[in-house]
Amino acid sequence: MRRRLLWGLLALLAASVLLTLWLLTSSAGSRSVLEAVAARVPGLKIGTVEGNLYGGLTFGAVAWDDPLKQARIERAGVEVSLWSLLRGAPHLRRLSVDGLELN
Repeated sequence: MRRRLLWGLLALLAASVLLTLWLLTSSAGSRSVLEAVAARVPGLKIGTVEGNLYGGLTFGAVAWDDPLKQARIERAGVEVSLWSLLRGAPHLRRLSVDGLELN
């Protein structure tokens, strides 16, 4: 019984590590994370995404609309510190923005 529980816990740990690696290092995983974030931020739309959370992301056609303010970005590049992201307190190492329009 204990052996089965131990193997189950090890399998769960391995699956968690693999999922985290996929989310951080693949374009598809990064897009999944960003879609979840955009779904929680009313009015946020992200057009294109290139790269991954581990090596840096480039966004195209980003828009944010609310009743009082609007923002548009043609292209933005972001590098986030991986360890700060895992701790839940993201720290930007690099941010570049082209074509920013605020209304």
